[in-house]
Amino acid sequence: ILIIGGSKGIGLHLAKNLKENHSVYITYNNNQLRDKNVFKKSFHLDLNDISTFNSFINNLDENIDVIIFNAAINQRSDFLKMKVNEYDNILNINLKSYVFFIQNLEKRKRIKKNMRLIFMSSVASEYYGPKTLHYMLSKVGINGLVKFLAQRYSNKNIYVNAISPGLILTDQTRSEFESGAAEKLINKTLLKKPGDLDSVLSAVEFLISPKNNYLTGQVISLSGGAILWEIQFWF
Repeated sequence: ILIIGGSKGIGLHLAKNLKENHSVYITYNNNQLRDKNVFKKSFHLDLNDISTFNSFINNLDENIDVIIFNAAINQRSDFLKMKVNEYDNILNINLKSYVFFIQNLEKRKRIKKNMRLIFMSSVASEYYGPKTLHYMLSKVGINGLVKFLAQRYSNKNIYVNAISPGLILTDQTRSEFESGAAEKLINKTLLKKPGDLDSVLSAVEFLISPKNNYLTGQVISLSGGAILWEIQFWF
């Protein structure tokens, strides 16, 4: 298993737990690994530098049959204050890098039969958060990429899916929990509680297991019913 973005948050939690039954490789960029002994191998990968993808893939273990695309960045910004460089940076890392990483994999014949490709999307792609336009657009793009790849690789029996978490306590969302802003979002879920890392882990474990032999091209929403809470007031 290769986890792109495995040094913190959701990626780190997945790596620590999946290593019990799998050989796990992770990538990191600016973050130091919290426990270098947890992983079989770790690689530096700068998603902003597409020119390095070729050499990275050439050095990758040919037995990898699961790739989890987890790395992403976000920066809250009002629409009228959003800067071009902020927009470009978020779209480049969250979406563009994955498009060309997959392209490089295919060019080097590293897309193999029966692989599992999993992308981390976000519930923001469903409710179009007012202060995260660039982040939302990047995740909408991920959802589209999943459906494109599921069609493209179906003849190889490759399963491509996305997981769309709602509000989960990670380094990226910690400030929202500490400031109390998270409470407003939590109250907009049907279950009235935040998600947890183990919920994401359970979804990943199913998607990569032999038990999943029919689910592909889908975006699984782990949001506590947030979207349904909004819909119930439309009628």
